[in-house]
Amino acid sequence: MKRLVVIPCKNEAKSIRKTLKQLESEDVLVCDGGSKDTSLRICREMGVDYKRCKSGYGKVILEGMKYACEMGYEQVIVMDCESHTFSEIEPFLNSGADVIAGLRASEKKPWYRKVITQVGRKMMPNGVKTEIVDISNGFRAYSIEFVKYILSLKDMDKIPSYTFNSIVAFYSDGWKVQQFPMTYIGGKSGLTPYELFKAWTFRVNYKIQRPVVIEPPIEPTLEDVVAFLRLHHGNAFDSVIKNRRKRG
Repeated sequence: MKRLVVIPCKNEAKSIRKTLKQLESEDVLVCDGGSKDTSLRICREMGVDYKRCKSGYGKVILEGMKYACEMGYEQVIVMDCESHTFSEIEPFLNSGADVIAGLRASEKKPWYRKVITQVGRKMMPNGVKTEIVDISNGFRAYSIEFVKYILSLKDMDKIPSYTFNSIVAFYSDGWKVQQFPMTYIGGKSGLTPYELFKAWTFRVNYKIQRPVVIEPPIEPTLEDVVAFLRLHHGNAFDSVIKNRRKRG
């Protein structure tokens, strides 16, 4: 299976080299959202492709997804530089699932980060559900069919960064989902209380988009027409048939 590993990046010079060394046998695209450090120089030194993107976590992932579609990849893996280990998802990549999602079973977090996570999991848009338990976790693999579906949704590029993985998780309902246990290495976070408030408000008010299903036109057979007439006209239809046969 032809697969692409997409790595969102913004000022990851301290961790990106270690991350890229895990992926020496994989096709990798680093999607950079405006790094001011030496992240992209490290990519060049290691011979890894990178793409300059609009700033924002969700936006850079979408750019990686678009690139994967253009280049004919069949699967897209998204992993963060300092928090994810490729060897944990690798055994699950050929399962045939459309979404393979990491599940952080035990997280060593400060108490306030645990509160944020628990509250965030409950802030789901109305009328949606998902099999994915760790909805805010960004360590996932997607089939290219699911990727194309996500890219077809209106205004995906306007979703706040903190909420992006959650919204994508909600859209996995109805697709084949598999989860895998993973460890989580906590890294830096630029989230502010105001950004969290905006993200949660967006998630609650977000109207899940349902695909328009266009049924193919029905071409009735003679048997279908006869069945319809018998259902709605009963004895009258039988009488017409009998009279026609008598005249014939």
